[in-house]
Amino acid sequence: VLWVKLAEAVIRHFWPRWYWFMLAVQVGFMVREYQVVCALNGWYVDLVVSNIATWVVILLTAKQVWQFSYVRPQARRAVDQILDILLLPMNYGFICTLCVRILRLQSSEQNRSMSSSLLHSADIWES
Repeated sequence: VLWVKLAEAVIRHFWPRWYWFMLAVQVGFMVREYQVVCALNGWYVDLVVSNIATWVVILLTAKQVWQFSYVRPQARRAVDQILDILLLPMNYGFICTLCVRILRLQSSEQNRSMSSSLLHSADIWES
């Protein structure tokens, strides 16, 4: 019985939270973005700046999520709403970085239209 309670406590403590999952997904997206830009041989200044800016946002968001994760047990619902808002700039930054890459390295009429639609859909999603 004691080992069951101990196992439950360990699982509860280390169970992945949705906000850590969101951060991990964004890191995965940015790693893939790095691989795509390398494959297209296109590290231009605007791509470097957009990628660095997005990584800075991810790191700052991770720091804030780390701080909020300590107070989440006391007010789970309120902190989840704050974390949801806190993760929005990271998502929007990735969408903008993706559009910069598409417009710079894969520019075509269809891709320009897609980038514009993608940014407008992000605006709608944020509001």
